[in-house]
Amino acid sequence: MIRDYGDPQNPIWVVINVPYPRDVEQGWIFSSGYGFNFKKTWKLGGAPDPYITSCNNDLSSTFDSKRDFPLLLARINQYQPKLVVSLGDEMTELLAPITKAKTKKASALAKWAGSLCTSPDIKYPHYVIGTYDPQFVSTNWNYHEIQGYIDFGRVRSELEFIRTNGFINPLPVRTLITNPTYDALCDYLRFLLNSHTNGKLPYVSSDIETIRPKKNSPLNLLGHPGYLYTLSLAPSPKEAISYCMWDYPKEQAFRIWSLTNEVLDKIPQIGQNYFTFDSHHLEAFGLRICLDRCSDTMVRHHILWPSLQHKLQFQTRQYTREPYYKDEGKVWSSRFKQPLMRYNCLDSCVTYEVWEGQEIEFNDRPYLR
Repeated sequence: MIRDYGDPQNPIWVVINVPYPRDVEQGWIFSSGYGFNFKKTWKLGGAPDPYITSCNNDLSSTFDSKRDFPLLLARINQYQPKLVVSLGDEMTELLAPITKAKTKKASALAKWAGSLCTSPDIKYPHYVIGTYDPQFVSTNWNYHEIQGYIDFGRVRSELEFIRTNGFINPLPVRTLITNPTYDALCDYLRFLLNSHTNGKLPYVSSDIETIRPKKNSPLNLLGHPGYLYTLSLAPSPKEAISYCMWDYPKEQAFRIWSLTNEVLDKIPQIGQNYFTFDSHHLEAFGLRICLDRCSDTMVRHHILWPSLQHKLQFQTRQYTREPYYKDEGKVWSSRFKQPLMRYNCLDSCVTYEVWEGQEIEFNDRPYLR
């Protein structure tokens, strides 16, 4: 039997399905080489030492999730740790089924690592934070700083909030306006313009979604880049509107395009991959953009962190508390655009929040501006 590490009264639990075989030499979990690497990586995040346990601490028996996982859940609900760090795909999918990959070959953590999730089987306020296990990190050592500073750093910041306020920090609440009526949309676009004129809105975050020709169509075979379909605008990380450029009668569409053009021409935009994607599509449809005053979070991230991934999915994990949401934009139809528009809004809000995080880093390192 392999002993657990630490005190079960600890507000942070780290859980894995089974200990490593060499842990048997000293008799307690993570006492071998993989455990040494885990603790070294954990310290990068700045969180206090956690309680470390497993579903099955008997190396003489094979791990059986149907038998062993309910026993772990019973202990978690007994001691009620506020933060549960699950190591590995299997453990993360058991605790937070929302992360379960569609195929056995796919990794849940490729999308959900570092996200603040909850478990339907844990009966008190908590977060489950999934991340890779020590064996994976040891084998892919260039990943350990990402895990340490981002994922384990999130554990530290969440614990600090709990200790300061006495409760877990709720997930971000954002007002997402989708598929607005003509009057509501025009009022909102005028609100953006008036706020900018009055000096209350220096930037607006912008994101587009496009539709492409069908795979076997002649246009697709010719490499057609797709058409502008929806546009979202976010005056802050907490609020955004998304609308389809083609859903309104001609007379209304003329006014919407005119107001949209005025917004993009007068208010500097923040965007992700904006200079090489969004702006090209917008300009291709005749919209004027004040491109010399716009900001691209992808370009900025290349400057700040050249060795890291630069996709919005990764930057969301690095700079925000928004859980993984990128699959939301994949299930929609022309008759049911709500998921696409919500996804469009989230992209704009998150991009604005990423930009704010980058501003702090640029202020700390002004020589990079």
